[in-house]
Amino acid sequence: MSKGANFRIVLTTGIHYFQCNNCGLCCEGPVELTTRDYERIMRLAEKLGKEPIIEVKQGPHRLRRIMKPIQKDELLQECAFLIYDGPRRLCSIYSDRPCYCRLYPVFLGVSHVLGELYADVLHCPGVTHREQSGYMKLDEKTILEIVREIVEFDNEFINIIPNMDRGVVLSLYSKFRELYIMWPLKYQLVQQLNNILMREVEHCENFLQLLYEIARFQTKLNNTLRECYDVFKLAQDVEKYREKIHVRLDDVWKMVFDCLKQAEMVIDKDIVILDNYYKEVYGVELNVKDLRELELDSVDIEFIGEIFRRFSCNFQTCALPLEFMYVKGYAILLLLYCLYRNTCEDIVASLYNFDAVGLAIYTRYVNKLLSTLGLGYITIGVGARFGTA
Repeated sequence: MSKGANFRIVLTTGIHYFQCNNCGLCCEGPVELTTRDYERIMRLAEKLGKEPIIEVKQGPHRLRRIMKPIQKDELLQECAFLIYDGPRRLCSIYSDRPCYCRLYPVFLGVSHVLGELYADVLHCPGVTHREQSGYMKLDEKTILEIVREIVEFDNEFINIIPNMDRGVVLSLYSKFRELYIMWPLKYQLVQQLNNILMREVEHCENFLQLLYEIARFQTKLNNTLRECYDVFKLAQDVEKYREKIHVRLDDVWKMVFDCLKQAEMVIDKDIVILDNYYKEVYGVELNVKDLRELELDSVDIEFIGEIFRRFSCNFQTCALPLEFMYVKGYAILLLLYCLYRNTCEDIVASLYNFDAVGLAIYTRYVNKLLSTLGLGYITIGVGARFGTA
């Protein structure tokens, strides 16, 4: 039995369907290489006359080799082995491509302690939520088959997958001091909390109501944390919490803007959004009045639920303490989503994916927020690939 067959797949998002449309977006980000990948890439580079940029650095447990994209112009960067066939962008070494490229559009984290692989389906233009003819279904069974094939091809692959066994902070309350927990266990807990929150926000008709419910939920979670003696029963305790929580809407709005200011986001000036799909830059002016009145429908709530799932499986963002996780994390992301939807609705509707909701500014400002809180950072490459450093 191959090494990959010993792991159980945990899908951290909903089931998706994929068919490559040769857009080449997946070829614009960095790719970590196994030793065999590296040796094969160097042979091919010499044979084809290519000059890939490969960064070699010592990680905590192993030597890491990362093939970086080549900067073509101000907006475009791409793999050294990418070639053009009319409008199509193709891989010139497809049969010899690195293991990570074989996995796309799936990205993995691994827990060796629990024997689990955590799979996130990346949102590229070839990915959809709806079943379509000719598209590959990305469920646990299919992803496990892909992993087995890759491990048979190169058994070092499991070793370069981000290790989720390290501890991430759960709570900063003095009773717990700084309570750390394994990433998979925190992920499971946050998913339970997300499910409770989604039931509480499904009735929201506009964006301000949504923020209000998030703030109410955060307050209820914080109050429960102060009395919690068993973190594994935390979600159950939050759901049973009966005390009436009152939050002033003005306070909620101020809370969100304080978070944005803390992240050094300029509220009264234009915001620039880079859209990787169309290779265009948009200047957007934040209109508070429009956001306050922005109506939500069932499609928005479904999409927001997907954002919640993706946010909590993000390997670095999951390090946010539970006391801050919803207001300081989700509210910022939801504000940016609604801002983008309010200004570029045609693009959001056509792509319906995570890249189309201002991924560039999400990364930039949440990173600043995390840095302000002293909680590290996240890196997200083109195609919404989550990475760890």
